[in-house]
Amino acid sequence: MKILVTGASGFIGGAIASRLSDHGHHVIGTGRTLPGWLSPKGSRYLSWDLFSAPPVDSVDVVVHCAALVDDQSSLAKALRINRDGTLAVRKAFPDARMVLLSSSSVYDSAGPHHHVTEDAALGHRLLGSYALSKFAAERAVAEFSQTIALRPHAVYGPGDNTLLPRIEAAVRGNSLALPRGGQALHALTHIDNLCAAVSGAVLSSTVGVFNITDAEPLPLATAITELLNRRGRSPVIRPVSLRLALTLAAGAERLPAKLRSRSLPSSYAVHQLAHEHTYSLERAKQQLGYDPLPSNFSGAEHW
Repeated sequence: MKILVTGASGFIGGAIASRLSDHGHHVIGTGRTLPGWLSPKGSRYLSWDLFSAPPVDSVDVVVHCAALVDDQSSLAKALRINRDGTLAVRKAFPDARMVLLSSSSVYDSAGPHHHVTEDAALGHRLLGSYALSKFAAERAVAEFSQTIALRPHAVYGPGDNTLLPRIEAAVRGNSLALPRGGQALHALTHIDNLCAAVSGAVLSSTVGVFNITDAEPLPLATAITELLNRRGRSPVIRPVSLRLALTLAAGAERLPAKLRSRSLPSSYAVHQLAHEHTYSLERAKQQLGYDPLPSNFSGAEHW
């Protein structure tokens, strides 16, 4: 199959493009940076602004990974890239199947996610520009035929340049402060599991939205401790009350953007850390044949 992968210069898009190429597909990876994805023989990488003319005439499938992953950006910027960019890609290839990389952020941002099913994304209490724009992106292409959206939670693995750096930056000396001590259960998503889900979505004719995570959840502190231990760090987890964490976040958010410290989590991030985030995988297992592996931090010292 001829497959175009947007955002191939990034962590998730690059991993997906490589996996699809390994499976024998003719992959065209796109992004805004050069050199971008190091495409293997039989595939190629092209620089493409999503709002310009498409780089090729037609493809069988578009896997849309390009996104602004920043909950502290302006809403206007996030909507322009995440919502309007998604719609532009859908319109650029109207006859292709679209696999949209969405996010579990489309669910209620301010409360726990306990074995959440896909129909719980109602647009209520979405905090921050990222959550709002990803929900809007799904809505923008929901009425198009042959469109499927995957909702992973906290993607990690080799090449991660978002989640892991934020975790490591939060360590102060030998201490890591976590809301409620990081005891909340989280179903993370290893990049290999996400790539497997995308591969299934590419070959399937199924449409709709699907949760994608690792096989079983872990307490957040357990996951972070193992990850950091493998990278030669052994921080002590310091519990912080949810109220205090939210107060600090709210204070930081009231500052002008140029004075705001990126090291302080946003209100959105505090809720993400403090509350359970587990998701039902039944729909993905039944309709996509999704068979996830357990969380795996092997090799993290080299990520």
